[in-house]
Amino acid sequence: MPRSLSASLLTAAISLLAAGCGSSSSSTSSTASVNTPAQGTSSTQSATQTGTTSTPSGPSGGTSSSQTPEKSIKTYGSAASTGEAATISAGAFSFFRAMASSDYAKLCQSLPASNRKQMQAFVKAKKQNGSCPAILKTLIATRGVPAARKAAAGRLISVRVKGTTAFVIFKPRNGGPSYFVMRREGSAWKASSLEPGTPLNPLAG
Repeated sequence: MPRSLSASLLTAAISLLAAGCGSSSSSTSSTASVNTPAQGTSSTQSATQTGTTSTPSGPSGGTSSSQTPEKSIKTYGSAASTGEAATISAGAFSFFRAMASSDYAKLCQSLPASNRKQMQAFVKAKKQNGSCPAILKTLIATRGVPAARKAAAGRLISVRVKGTTAFVIFKPRNGGPSYFVMRREGSAWKASSLEPGTPLNPLAG
């Protein structure tokens, strides 16, 4: 695949993965949209690097200025059961290890089928050919390896679940608390991003 396509492919693929299957949650290095418990499934709150948030509706229909992006993620949905948390976190850490070792075939298996199809469609639109592993090799190369190694060696804090979306909250090695978004596809949980986690508080430390 020509190198001239790598930058545009990277932007497009990360955007596609962040969009997921049309859900209201996404994980990228700069922005994450999360459902707040008080808003319901149809509303979203933008958590940006500046820490700016919208004012979600409170239980009585009012507004709350104390709901931060970090708090929204920590209180998202409900705590996963022990078994569910183990399954979801295992999928996330498997993704981190695959990225850390540049195992592109395993990374592809960790992505939702819809995302793999979107990447293939993008490449075909550019009149190029390539398997999912080949595309990811071009996109990721070594850019995410250091962060993925820290994430793979990290410690799970908690897992929050709502519907088909889950937030894996963990602490990467030598880093602050981060989160990674997983989506349920059939009976399996898949990664929704090409980034190995996003800091809960980007401004901390």
